[in-house]
Amino acid sequence: MTGLAFSSLLGGMAAARIVETLARTGGFAPRVARNRILALNGLKGFNITEPKVNLMAEPREPNLTGLALIPNPSVLTVKLGTVTMNISTNEKGLIGNRTIGNFVLKPGKNLLPMTSIVDTGLALGSVDDKGIVNMIIVEQTAVYNGVHLPYYEAALKSHTLTLAVNLQSLLGSV
Repeated sequence: MTGLAFSSLLGGMAAARIVETLARTGGFAPRVARNRILALNGLKGFNITEPKVNLMAEPREPNLTGLALIPNPSVLTVKLGTVTMNISTNEKGLIGNRTIGNFVLKPGKNLLPMTSIVDTGLALGSVDDKGIVNMIIVEQTAVYNGVHLPYYEAALKSHTLTLAVNLQSLLGSV
């Protein structure tokens, strides 16, 4: 348990000391608490709005942008910094990554700018007969002010998000 992690989670060092004391004295099980605090209902309702594809993007440059809709049904504000996620499909495996900078999750519905680098060939190879790609998204890193937050990373990695994207419709709007 680090003061930095709980300071950003609960808003101050006093809260961090309270939580660290509870953990040391057996006041709660840290693993259970972490998952309960950070699961935030498993980020149920996660979606991408206003997606834009840039087919002219250079290799290793973002070619998909949009707003990540992330609901937070809790009363907690969580500062995660820059969060990166892997994007994969069952058909092709890893197809890219997604980044949300300055990720501050507040109570309610959050719309956060995100950029993605997606291998369009692999994405197209994952389209089903209805034009849908089921993207599997798993958080990889959370870096706040240059410091990795392994506590948050472990909790977020434990929740896989699946997002059905109508790729044919998305590419048709380019």
